[in-house]
Amino acid sequence: MVKKIKETAAAPSLMSPSKMFVYNLSIVLRTIKEKGPLSQADIARELVCSKSAISSSINLLKRLNLVKSAGSGNLKRGRKSILLQFNPEAYFFIAVDLRWKKVNLAIIDMAGKIHHELTYRRTDTDPVLLIKKMSRNILKLITDSSINDNNIEGIGIMVPGIVDTNSGIVRYSSTLGWEEEVPLVKLVRESINKQIIIYNDANALALGEMWIGNGRGYSDMAFIYTEGGLGGACLHNGEIILGDNAAAGEFGKVLITSDNKPQRSEYSLSLPYLLSRYRGKDTTDMDYEDIVREAIGLLQDGNSSGQSSNMMDEIVDKTAQVIVNIIAVFNPQVVIVNCSYLPNPDAFLALVRNRVTGYLPAKPHRTINIVNSKLDDKTEVVGAAAAVINHSRFHFVIHEEVPAFFNQQSLLKINSNLYG
Repeated sequence: MVKKIKETAAAPSLMSPSKMFVYNLSIVLRTIKEKGPLSQADIARELVCSKSAISSSINLLKRLNLVKSAGSGNLKRGRKSILLQFNPEAYFFIAVDLRWKKVNLAIIDMAGKIHHELTYRRTDTDPVLLIKKMSRNILKLITDSSINDNNIEGIGIMVPGIVDTNSGIVRYSSTLGWEEEVPLVKLVRESINKQIIIYNDANALALGEMWIGNGRGYSDMAFIYTEGGLGGACLHNGEIILGDNAAAGEFGKVLITSDNKPQRSEYSLSLPYLLSRYRGKDTTDMDYEDIVREAIGLLQDGNSSGQSSNMMDEIVDKTAQVIVNIIAVFNPQVVIVNCSYLPNPDAFLALVRNRVTGYLPAKPHRTINIVNSKLDDKTEVVGAAAAVINHSRFHFVIHEEVPAFFNQQSLLKINSNLYG
């Protein structure tokens, strides 16, 4: 006789006390940032909890100097309360954005504000020479800023290519001309003794969106980056999904229909391909800046032959195909698209939303929330700062989302029993 095996559901994983404390810390800090200056009693009222439930979080924020006194409250009776406000300049981070022909450097505070910047042309493809020049310019940026070196917590570097964050190695970068592995972190540490984190550029930008962009408040998010082709990132519970080989979120590798045959989206949505397709030009020896300029000019042309409208329709359709695949498989709360090179990103996304709605089946219902990136060419460097903060002791500063299975009040109530 065959014995029936009783099926049992996997036990739910409880949130550890330390993780609950970090979430509480994030909630309290966010409340002070958004509504401060506030007294401890004000914060407790905002979060519908007792003062003791948040006292440990406030004490730690004070010790870290992330909140500071903003004077006294004017109470009609009783003793005056101390008002607290966020202190974004308690610490700073160096952000490095390696690009096609330039390097962007910036010093960024805890609120994502850029304080000092330095941009220079990138002429070296040799990694050792490039990194030596970059390191010299980082030190120059710190000196010129007059910010105390002790207040600079770390350096985040975002790199276009295949990046192993854990080992600090760039495996490959066609944009930078690096065909072999480059131990980027090791080389920078030869002249700068700081915490250094390297990230794939799309992953870093996704964290930047979650921190100060249109990803704020979302725990499950997809990010599409259209600079130079197509890249992307997926976040689940506020963390980058890296996959087994640190290659998850590579939306450019997704196969889509093109001329009735499958083609990788990174190729069929690249501006060199589109320019050669609609202008019949050989773009092999063209600078990328010239390719972008001419492609945008074609999109804005509106000529009678219909080339510009046909080209735009192809970009819309192929982008929609990629997003449909993302929504069908991942079903994120929001899809953020960085398409700043297009003449009218808002109009473009409106067309993409309509196409996505038409391609997705009516049932089961799936969220179709597609928005533009808030970060532009001047602020994308913030992504590098978000990357290093995410690996620092201040990671809770950029993780403002709360898991769906807990609400703010339940977290604070649990935490008050543990730490109150």
